Amino acid sequence: GIRVNVNVHAATLHHDRGFVDFVASEAAAAEFPLEQLVIEVVEHAPNWADYKLDRTLARLRALGIQIALDDVGAGQSTFRMILDMRPDHFKVDRYFVHGCASDPGRQAVLAAILELARRFGAQVTAEGLEDPADRDAARLLGVQNFQGYLFSRPVPAREIADALAK
Repeated sequence: GIRVNVNVHAATLHHDRGFVDFVASEAAAAEFPLEQLVIEVVEHAPNWADYKLDRTLARLRALGIQIALDDVGAGQSTFRMILDMRPDHFKVDRYFVHGCASDPGRQAVLAAILELARRFGAQVTAEGLEDPADRDAARLLGVQNFQGYLFSRPVPAREIADALAK
């Protein structure tokens, strides 16, 4: 049930024609099942309209790879990106998660994102969790997945097997 998320800039998916083949060959060499891979699309520049990702996303999905949209609600993760990508996972920016236990406005934004994700058949991940109260509030709203220092600091790849065993 463990998935590996890999952040990839939207420009890479648009410009690098060999990306999908690279991912498939590296996964095969490592005997890693592609069904456990999630490509997390990040975008930190306001030129989303320039990207044509439908063919690349279709090829990734044909391999069994899921697609996530990072930082939903902040930065460049817009409704247009959601419509163009049809992500399997919405990763809600920590700005909306941090303090949600005591902030009705943050709860309202989370609830709206959850409803939008439900209509797309997508799961929601709350990013940046540090406080158990925020986790509990997000869970009550319906968030299914969580990420943040509350659970673990970043772990180098060479130590991941030991970390998962614990």
